[in-house]
Amino acid sequence: MATPETQPSTPAEWREYANSVRLAQIPTTYSFSEDRSAEIYSLRDVLIDASSTFLGSKASSVSVFADVLVFSGEETVIKIPDCGVFMLYTRVITASSPIRLVLKPETKSDCVVMIYASVLDQPVSYTYKLHDPVNVALGSGSQNVGIALEMEHGKIKESYMSSYNDLDGHPKEFAENLRTQLRIASVFFWRQPAIAISLTSHVACATSQTESESLLNAQSLALGQQLAAQALTGPNMSYAPVLPVTSYMATLSDAIATASAFEEQYHRFQDRKLALEDRMAAWGTMLDHAEGATDMHRSLRQSAYEKYQNACDIVLNSNQQFRLDQITLDDKKLAFKIGIDEWKEKMKLEAAFKILTAIISKLFAHFPNSNTFHSQVICFNGILLGFAIAIGAICIGDGAASASAPAEAESAIQAVVEAESLTQSVGRILKSDTVKKLKNCVMMTAKLYSSMSKTVEQIKNLGNDPTGKTGDDDGQVDGDLNSLVAIASWDKWQLESDEQLEFAIEQKINGAAEYRLALRQHAINGKLLAQAHAQAIKAGQEYVQAELAYNLSQRDMESLKKLKEEYKDEEEQFRKAEAMFYDRLIALRTSVTIELRNLVWAYKFYALEDASINLDAQKPIEEYRVDELTIREKIDQANSRYAGDYQRKQWVSLLSVPAPDPSSLCGCMYVLTLLQSAFKFKVYPDELFLTGASSIVDSLKSNTHTASFTLVPSNPKIGSYKQDLSGPFIEGSHFRVHGLEVELVGARPRPTYLKRGTATVRIAISTSGIYSDIQDGQVFHFTSLPLQRIYAYEITEAGEKDDVVVHSTFPSTNHAEPPAFTQWTIRLKQPERLDLSGLTDVRLRWTGAANFAS
Repeated sequence: MATPETQPSTPAEWREYANSVRLAQIPTTYSFSEDRSAEIYSLRDVLIDASSTFLGSKASSVSVFADVLVFSGEETVIKIPDCGVFMLYTRVITASSPIRLVLKPETKSDCVVMIYASVLDQPVSYTYKLHDPVNVALGSGSQNVGIALEMEHGKIKESYMSSYNDLDGHPKEFAENLRTQLRIASVFFWRQPAIAISLTSHVACATSQTESESLLNAQSLALGQQLAAQALTGPNMSYAPVLPVTSYMATLSDAIATASAFEEQYHRFQDRKLALEDRMAAWGTMLDHAEGATDMHRSLRQSAYEKYQNACDIVLNSNQQFRLDQITLDDKKLAFKIGIDEWKEKMKLEAAFKILTAIISKLFAHFPNSNTFHSQVICFNGILLGFAIAIGAICIGDGAASASAPAEAESAIQAVVEAESLTQSVGRILKSDTVKKLKNCVMMTAKLYSSMSKTVEQIKNLGNDPTGKTGDDDGQVDGDLNSLVAIASWDKWQLESDEQLEFAIEQKINGAAEYRLALRQHAINGKLLAQAHAQAIKAGQEYVQAELAYNLSQRDMESLKKLKEEYKDEEEQFRKAEAMFYDRLIALRTSVTIELRNLVWAYKFYALEDASINLDAQKPIEEYRVDELTIREKIDQANSRYAGDYQRKQWVSLLSVPAPDPSSLCGCMYVLTLLQSAFKFKVYPDELFLTGASSIVDSLKSNTHTASFTLVPSNPKIGSYKQDLSGPFIEGSHFRVHGLEVELVGARPRPTYLKRGTATVRIAISTSGIYSDIQDGQVFHFTSLPLQRIYAYEITEAGEKDDVVVHSTFPSTNHAEPPAFTQWTIRLKQPERLDLSGLTDVRLRWTGAANFAS
């Protein structure tokens, strides 16, 4: 049975799909015409039985347009009359067993069979006369969209089509079929993403070269790329609210009221039992409601664009930090390489070295230039140093570096594949499957992000040039949802690369520990950048959808007004009006669903659990009212889950340089205050914030005067080293920060900036906009606005902290508070006013609230 992550693959499953209630509500899915005198037969439907169609028609020109074409039995005989033309247009060809088409022209006159399809559930072959069966190369991986089989003078010639070219060269019913398929995709977008992405991929491919259908192409691309981005991020990545939950409830109520009023009139118009006058009155009322909804569509469009811009800001911030990580990793790699050379000299007579030498020799074959070999190797035990750098270059998208990076990453992958067979006795080798998936993930993300940026720019200009191109041919995604590799591949890379380096740590190879810390930071922030890209793709395509919905609503309004003046209740007019009103209704329902999704996300951020509400644009409006009440009840339940409010707390972190001896048990101290009980936790600075205290202090002393560190929720399920990445935020959940203070210990003011014995230290504190939180061992990921605050305090001539001038707080009255787990950046403003030569420590003081484990 098909699941949300898979689409049907058998005739029985496809029949269940075609008979579903969701499809029954979509108008104009069926059409049939037959001109016996002209011997023309045309059939369009969601699902068509191919065998009955071929047997039931005697026409010389047969055209079949379906979403799913079902074949029964192992052989299907196609009898073609004189000068016959059979054209089969479908997305899916399905059967219970391999399909064999037996072509039997009734005469020796010329005839042709054309088949267009995107998905083959079973292999398809054809036979002609006594020839052996020939397999048809259509479907996934074939690069073909159709095949033409021309029979002339007893001979057959096959030719494949790699594209649909302009739709003007196809029957008009094909374009109608594509519109129906896009409507189906919009319906299944929320509940059956596997089916929806297959539909959008098919429609985007068919319309990619037709200017007259550029809007249809843009709509399909927007839907498909959203689904692809969602598959990349996984189910636990959502948008964090900027406002409190109550704000989203009010907006949802307004959207429900608007859609409800329209839906009532839509059903009145559909009721052919009502007098024409009553139905025309419903028509006019719907037009009024649709015009009234214009402001809502405009607001959604503006909100979506702002969300997209915020997402791009997050990408920019994450990209800048990742560039620094690339530099750091490259520096640590060189130091590690020297350590490996020193270790090799010591280990020449050891058996372990002989094994490792064999591995390195095998890897060397992929890098014949000995001068560049070590720059490509991650470590001597089969991990390639160049792989991490190449992956980083792809993520950043840096000119020449990013152009050569895919090939470098692929070389590294092949080296690991060959090394796997040589290192079974050594163990701990990084798996080739892991690096393959990581490469595929970053390649797909980079492709979609680039395409999305182009599409957004085109859509922005749509108002000035409605006939302009709005799609991007490079933006088409694979129609198979399961082929998309999730961003979770970064997690596996983190774990395996960290474990791989354990041997080097145990051998006390110089530079190994520092390289592992740099690789950890590179992997953590690489995943953050990938998440930022994926969220920007979704946000960009949500804006594209909103912009298209607004423009299409304006276009349909004009068409409906004109049609109303000419309306005579003819069947064709009724079907045309019904389809346009249905599109307006679905647009309103989609608006409601988007507002409900905002509320569901807000609840998820608030309670750290799913609301268990089904998002579906085809639900009756009343069900949305039930959903609204359900979330209200769930919020009350979440509030009553604990006997009191979240426990207030304060964390103080002291980052010391140089790092003390671990045996002295001093270093970074956290003072945790909750419910008047004080706790002290001591950790080692060299394991703090991925890079250690010295890195943060050195960064603040550098020319950029900027330091970043990333906090990650501790989760025993995914590795013990993660405990080192959580800072003081452990043994609890729902960590929300109210404020952060930064004190520079050892810094002194320059004399010229002293005023009445003090000077002001100004520090900019910001977050990346990618957040995580944890509850009951489950980690949730969110994107939202990057937060920026200024913290300022007075400092004496001796460097002692005095009064706070500006508090860096994150107020919760009108906005949601950020979780602690994010990428924090500290930047000194006016650093020229400080003497940083004596800076040895950085004290961080967080205030906030959380739920702590009993």
